[in-house]
Amino acid sequence: MSYECKTCGFTTKTEGGLKLHMMVKHKESQKETPAKVVPKVVKKPKIKPTKDVVAESKSRHKEQLEQYKLIQKSWPKSGTGLTKGSKVTKKKIKKIFPKETNTYVNGKMNESVALHPLLESSYLVTSREMKNGWIRYSLIGDKHNVSWKEGPLNNKYRVTIPSMRTK
Repeated sequence: MSYECKTCGFTTKTEGGLKLHMMVKHKESQKETPAKVVPKVVKKPKIKPTKDVVAESKSRHKEQLEQYKLIQKSWPKSGTGLTKGSKVTKKKIKKIFPKETNTYVNGKMNESVALHPLLESSYLVTSREMKNGWIRYSLIGDKHNVSWKEGPLNNKYRVTIPSMRTK
């Protein structure tokens, strides 16, 4: 199949070649043709949170604070003592975090799940020390990765709630 220029009779084998020829050789005639009118795309307005959504998030936040107050006494108040490259068992993790500990799976903040039933038999420990003195621990297992941070905050040592990511 060949394409022919209507202005000068030049022939080419591809449509792209004809377009290139038109752009290079016939700039003036191309400007005279009216441009295609592109319809404007109307953006959908953002959904504003309703009173129900706000009330639901506030009630969930209250529940989380109540759960945290319950486990606060048994929560670790010093470093967990894990070393990079070592293996840690399910039993050791259960000693670090209380039984009532809930975790978020794959970053879904509205669905918290109990941590202990989801633990595997053993994990490989990786850690990374940050500039502010905090340490990020990651436990790498066959099915999940469990991670949390710990470090000094307001003259006390803090351990954050762990999060879980599935592979």
